[in-house]
Amino acid sequence: MKLLSNSEYGTVKISKHVIDKLVLDALLKYENVVTPCSQTGKPLRRGFFSGINDLLSSVEVRDSDNGIYIVFYIIVKFGESINEVSNAIFDSIEHDFEMFSLSKPVDIKECIKGVQAEHIMKRDIEVSRINE
Repeated sequence: MKLLSNSEYGTVKISKHVIDKLVLDALLKYENVVTPCSQTGKPLRRGFFSGINDLLSSVEVRDSDNGIYIVFYIIVKFGESINEVSNAIFDSIEHDFEMFSLSKPVDIKECIKGVQAEHIMKRDIEVSRINE
């Protein structure tokens, strides 16, 4: 759990599940370019009954004394610039954290497990942004 605000009236905390959804929402803003996937590279889709809960397995959030560490797994559409897509997603996540008055995540890591053309071509690319 991450501390958001502490005052004489009490403490407001944001749970890990809310931060997971915050990161997933940032990914879904670019769903025409990226597809959330499992750690093994299996594409994840929204279920009719489960909604986005199945997609949450593509996001890992770890809270430590240093700050928040985020890892997410995606498949990128063929022909898209990995650098541009990564920076756009990282910026979106950091912007959402600022809206909640949270400090930026210490490390945001994007694991690209494949490239989608007609078929998914397996890849294992990691892109990371480290904030100090």
